[in-house]
Amino acid sequence: MKITGIIVEYNPLHLGHIHHIQQTRQLTQCDILVAVMSPNFTQRGSVACVDKFERTKKALEHHVDVVIELPTIYATQSASVFAQSAVKLLHLAQVDTIVFGSETNDINTLRQIAQEPFNQKLFEQRISEGESFAHATNHHNLSPNDILGVSYIKAANTYNIQTQCILRTNQYHDKDLSQPILSASAIRHGVKNNQYSNQAMVDLTHFVFDEAIYPHLRYRLLSASKSELQNNLLVSEGIENLFIEKGKYIDNYDEFIQACVSKRYSQSRIQRTCLSIVLNHQSRNLHDLDFIRILGFRKEATSYLKRLPSKVTQFKDLPEVVRENELKATLIYSLLSTAPNLMSKEIGKPIIV
Repeated sequence: MKITGIIVEYNPLHLGHIHHIQQTRQLTQCDILVAVMSPNFTQRGSVACVDKFERTKKALEHHVDVVIELPTIYATQSASVFAQSAVKLLHLAQVDTIVFGSETNDINTLRQIAQEPFNQKLFEQRISEGESFAHATNHHNLSPNDILGVSYIKAANTYNIQTQCILRTNQYHDKDLSQPILSASAIRHGVKNNQYSNQAMVDLTHFVFDEAIYPHLRYRLLSASKSELQNNLLVSEGIENLFIEKGKYIDNYDEFIQACVSKRYSQSRIQRTCLSIVLNHQSRNLHDLDFIRILGFRKEATSYLKRLPSKVTQFKDLPEVVRENELKATLIYSLLSTAPNLMSKEIGKPIIV
C-alpha cells in the first residue's frame, strides 16, 4: 500500500488546494492520501477563518482520505518546529512520500539547501545587526512555502521519507482577486472587504477574522502580571513590555500588530507570540508526539487505519495534557466564532465521509 502525506492549513480550502490534492495523487499514484492539518489556530499566528471540523469535512469530500490534527501548541510555532512536528505525525501514519507546494518547484535545489550545515557565524552576524530570526536563517532568500519545504525535507530525511514538490498556483501573500486561482490570503482579504469568491470550497457563514482575538489578548496583557506573561512560550527579550504598552492605547488589532513589528520581529512572530499569550501556552503544555489524533476519514480508509498502532479516534484516549490544550483552544475559538456545537464536536467522534 502506497501512502502519501501532505501538510496543510486550508485557511480556507480553495481551488489551489484541490489542485494540490489532485496533482499529489497523480504524481505519487498513492492508495491513501493523509493530511496533517493545523487546527483552529495557524502557523503564521492567525485565527483559522473556518473551524477545523468544517475544513476536515470539506478536505475529505475533496478526496483526502485521512485528516490528522497537528496539536495547537505545535501548529503555532516557527516553521522548523511546525515542520518537524507535522512530519513526525506523518511518520507515525506510515507515509512513504510527502508532497508540498513550492514557488520554485525545484526539488533538487531545495534538497541541496536542506543538506547545508547551519552557518552559525553568519546567523550570529545577522542577529547582531538586528535582523529577525527568520531573516537571519534564510540565507537563500527563499519564499515562505519554500522555507517550509526545506524544513519538511530536513525532517523527512530523519525518517527516510521521500519528498516531492509541485508548483504552487499562486504566491502566498498575493491578494489579487482577479487571478484564475486565488490564494487563501486573497480570499480572506476579499471577505474582509465584502468581496466574496466562489473559489472557497468551505462554508464561510461563520467566518472568523483575526481581529476577533484582540479583546482577549488585551485582557490578558492588561490583567496578567509580567511574570505570568513571561511564562508563555515565545515571550522573550522583554517583548511583553512592548505588548503591554501598545495594548493600553491601541484599539485596533492590525494597528497593534504593526506597531509591534520591527526588523527584529516579523509579523508572523508577533502574531504567534500573541496567540501563545491568549492560549496561555507554557512549557508544561508541551508533550510528546507519539500519537495521531484522527479528525476524520473516508470510509475507504478504514482498513488502513486499523493497522496504525498510534492512532487515537476517541477524545478521552488522548493524553491528559493534550485534552487540556485542545479543549482550551477550542473553547477560546468558540468565543470568536458563531459556528455551533464546537465543544461537542471537540470531544465527539471523527468525521466520516
